[in-house]
Amino acid sequence: MSRMPTGIYIPGHSILHKLDAKSKILCFFILIAAVVSASTIWQYLILLVFTWIMILLARLPIRIVLAPIRSLWGFFLVVFAMNALFFGSAKPIWSWWIFHWSYDGMAQGLNVILRVIILMVWGSILTATTSPVAVTSALERLLRPLCIFRVSV
Repeated sequence: MSRMPTGIYIPGHSILHKLDAKSKILCFFILIAAVVSASTIWQYLILLVFTWIMILLARLPIRIVLAPIRSLWGFFLVVFAMNALFFGSAKPIWSWWIFHWSYDGMAQGLNVILRVIILMVWGSILTATTSPVAVTSALERLLRPLCIFRVSV
């Protein structure tokens, strides 16, 4: 049991476990909008504090919540390097051919990585505190208005 699969439901009795799946999914979409619109260090600090509070409320082991992130360090390294080398080449620290290492690019790379990490942690909390059956049922109820356009849910 040392390597528990990510995205697995973990039964529990926390506040987040008891919430309705539809409410959790709607809140998750609102939180996605908050992460996408965050741009200052203070906004990120608020998001990180809120994320920590959610982890505490879920009563989940930190290793379970952070499990999806551990395997993506290579991806994060590539995202950081691509942003650092190709974004914000107006004031490069180092430049060669088409590569322009810049502070703006490094900041953008960290920005992207932090957003992905926060969203992955929230997704991990959502899947760990909501059973797959409840998620499926909630998505079906949320998508029901698509019947107006004759889309079967």
